Amino acid sequence: MPSRRWHKVINVAVALALVSMLGVAFLPQAAHAIDPPTVTNSTGASNVTTSAARLNGEVTSTGGEDPTVRIYWGDNDGGMTPGNWDHVENLGAKELGTFYKDISNLSPNTTYYYRCYATNSAGSDWANSSASFTTTVSVTAPTVTNSTGASNVTTSAARLNGEVTSTGGEDPTVHIYWGDNDGGMTPGNWDHEYLFSRGTALDIEQNWEFFHQVRFA
Repeated sequence: MPSRRWHKVINVAVALALVSMLGVAFLPQAAHAIDPPTVTNSTGASNVTTSAARLNGEVTSTGGEDPTVRIYWGDNDGGMTPGNWDHVENLGAKELGTFYKDISNLSPNTTYYYRCYATNSAGSDWANSSASFTTTVSVTAPTVTNSTGASNVTTSAARLNGEVTSTGGEDPTVHIYWGDNDGGMTPGNWDHEYLFSRGTALDIEQNWEFFHQVRFA
């Protein structure tokens, strides 16, 4: 009977013949090297309101292994030091491409910062810089008074005084209604209307006085 040695020789010969015919090598493949991932803040924050925002990011390279992604954020820029940030969102493993995290309970008219971070077994990466966004102003109804009332009254003219005591966070348009009867709070019941558009900025803590000079026919 053929020896075991001859069996091995025959098996090797058969394998080489298959390699020659199929053009493939039945050889061990070297393990694929893993590199650190790369990540960005993508297009920055979106869907920003008075109290919420969407933090966008993108894994631009996995390095050969899906990285674990975190988003650090707060009302100050913590740079690349995790402990310097107010909050962290752990998004778990992410494939190549974009991702996002919706956050809430933000303060109105406040600037926030965020920075994306990705890590795999070969290393880690921060977005090149922190992104920032400012939440919108919370707008409420303005308040207005007739100030000190009419002044400079003559036989044929008068000054109608008023005061915006709060803009509500957005400069209001003022209407002065007047006539020889009290129309109350129904615009159509008044004889005359004057539209007073404010064209300059107003600090919400300040009062703004306005007046309209009218003459009687």
